[in-house]
Amino acid sequence: MPLHFAASRHGKHALLAQMLTPPGVVRGANDNGRPLGEMLSEPSLLRAALLHFARHGLAAAEHARDSAEASFASGDDAQYRHWLAVCRILDRRMAQGTVHRLHPMEASPASAPAKQPALGLVQGSVHDRTLASR
Repeated sequence: MPLHFAASRHGKHALLAQMLTPPGVVRGANDNGRPLGEMLSEPSLLRAALLHFARHGLAAAEHARDSAEASFASGDDAQYRHWLAVCRILDRRMAQGTVHRLHPMEASPASAPAKQPALGLVQGSVHDRTLASR
């Protein structure tokens, strides 16, 4: 005689479901930890980015980058900064890559790779703490 188990009638209220389900998501997965106030600091720039996105869809960041590069090549600093800011709102990594490509000497020290600790040990690792305690 086969043995069958019936599913719980109240799936989300079952004890196991409550234990295995994480509490609610605090931020969206694509927010990259940026505070919302950072993007809302200039509403006109956010509006320009949203209109640009409406016009170009998923390729909007690439179009903004291309416009920033064209403005940089023509020497129009105000337009370059505008399009770079629009690109930064739409795709922060693409904007950082553009800045590093156009201004290789002005790379910020925060984006430079960190120096490796002596002997290739990772600071704060168990092995590092063991060596420090001897």
